[in-house]
Amino acid sequence: MSKKWILATAMTISVTVMAACGDDDTDSPEVTDEELEQEEQQEAPEGEEMELEDEEAMELPDEPDMDDFPDPVAEVNGEPISSEQFGEIYSFTLQTAAMQGIDPEDEESEQMLIDQTLEQLIGLELLTQAAEEQGYEVTDEEVDEQLQQEREQAGLDDEEEYIAFLEEQGLDEEELRQDISEQLKIDRFIEEETEQEDVSDEEVEEVYEQVAEMQGDDAPELDEIREDLEDQIRQQNESEQVQGLVNSLREESDVEVHI
Repeated sequence: MSKKWILATAMTISVTVMAACGDDDTDSPEVTDEELEQEEQQEAPEGEEMELEDEEAMELPDEPDMDDFPDPVAEVNGEPISSEQFGEIYSFTLQTAAMQGIDPEDEESEQMLIDQTLEQLIGLELLTQAAEEQGYEVTDEEVDEQLQQEREQAGLDDEEEYIAFLEEQGLDEEELRQDISEQLKIDRFIEEETEQEDVSDEEVEEVYEQVAEMQGDDAPELDEIREDLEDQIRQQNESEQVQGLVNSLREESDVEVHI
């Protein structure tokens, strides 16, 4: 199995932050980081901005000791998830949690982050296997296009920087292309198995009320941020559908967890 787990990093970070910072009200759309930052700046008394900056520059946690984890950490229909694969994502999860003000050394928080990382990897493996069983195909041209988009988004247009990035990640381009191919197959599977839901005016207004409550008189007009709010709600709806799909796949699968 290739190191496709790197592709899960962005999704893992998103899920970690949502789950760690949220409460049981999972139906409430989340407020963006930008909006939260604006609120903090408005509420911070004069002279405390430096203190906030110091908190943001907090020291990141050390790399986890993978000797503390079994190998494999789990198996999905007989396919192992190695401790190395787990460690790659868990390291990102710890750093993201620390930047969000979560203490990864707290015993309860540590277990929560372990569980979230493991569940994310199990979900990704379930989606990978399902996409392969459905026989989705991806062309070289599609991989080329996606690879170019990834490079542009990461600011890796320069060939030397791109090669250095691959070396830093322990990858070569062929491995990366394989990873992208697998992710595109997963995307197609998800697209086929989920529905694109329309965003209602009521949903937009509900989220806008949260923004207006936080920002008060400084809140922008609804029409100014309507499209952003619609995208935010749409993404949350899609995430909920994907989680439901993963849950269904898991019920039909043999999953063994060794942690």
